[in-house]
This record gives sequence, structure tokens and C-alpha cells, in this order.
Amino acid sequence: MAWHENGGEWMEPAHVSGTSPGGQKWDYIPFIARARRENAVSIRSLSMRTGINKSRLGKLLHGDPKRRTPISFDELRQILDALDIDILLAVICVEIIREPDLLYSERYATLITMLSAMFRELPMHLLTSLEEVEGVDGTEVRLEWAGVLRRSVIQRIIKGMSETAARRASLADLQD
Repeated sequence: MAWHENGGEWMEPAHVSGTSPGGQKWDYIPFIARARRENAVSIRSLSMRTGINKSRLGKLLHGDPKRRTPISFDELRQILDALDIDILLAVICVEIIREPDLLYSERYATLITMLSAMFRELPMHLLTSLEEVEGVDGTEVRLEWAGVLRRSVIQRIIKGMSETAARRASLADLQD
């Protein structure tokens, strides 16, 4: 694995492509390529927006993974920022759901964006809440709560969508 110097410190390249701890293959470059296509952003334009040299961008975003230059985390952030894509949204699409094109699906785009917003705010809100509860030092938190919370969120979302679908059906019946 190559190592790159960054501000006097040695660091591993960002995990823009590779294998996750669970053994899943992922690659951010197709996600970035799709975003560029959807927004008609050329390498030249992206270079101007990011401040990254055009030839460097060409090497970072090369269509052939074997010919790509390793990308740093800072470069990934600059590219995503220039494309107006939140990094958490990119992680959700590429690493968690493992379907980079969902961001452009009429059916799922809003859901993916909502998940990104929720996950961005959730940790800070939980930490703030923990601080506000007297006599709680954090040792009460249990890892197994993750499953309960996940199921609760899913049930709430499904309930909300079902209620919306029922209201739409009622309105459609009234119009007929």
C-alpha cells in the first residue's frame, strides 16, 4: 500500500476504493463519475472548482481502476464539495447501501438525503442528551440498543409512508 505525505505527517490514502472491514468491495470513483454526468461537470470545470490540477484529476478519476492514482481524503472532500455532495451521503451510497446510483433514483433520492441528514445530526444530539441527564455517566449505553433503535426508526418511517399513501388514496377516491 502506498503512503503519502500530508502536511509533514505520513498517512494512508483515503479509502476511495478498496475493501471494507467486512470484505465488501467499494469504489467512490463511479459515484463521482455519475455525479459529474448528472451535473454536466467536466474535468476542467471540476479542476477550477476544487483547485486540483486538471491532469491530477484525470489520474484520480480514471475509468480504469488499475490506472488510477491514489486519492487523499482531502482530495475526495474537495471533489465532493465541488459537486455539492455531502461526504456522509457519499458514504451511505457507496459503502453502506453499496449502490451509488440510488442518489439519482426518483424513488430513493429523498430517502438517501434524509438518512444523511439524520446521521449527521444524530450523534451530537445523543451526546447532548446524555450530558443533560443527571446521574448518567455513559456506562448505561448498550451496544444492543442499536438494533432496537434501527427497528424503531424503520417502523416510524414505514408508518409515516403508509399514512401518506392512505391519505393519497382517500384523496384519489374523493376525486373519482
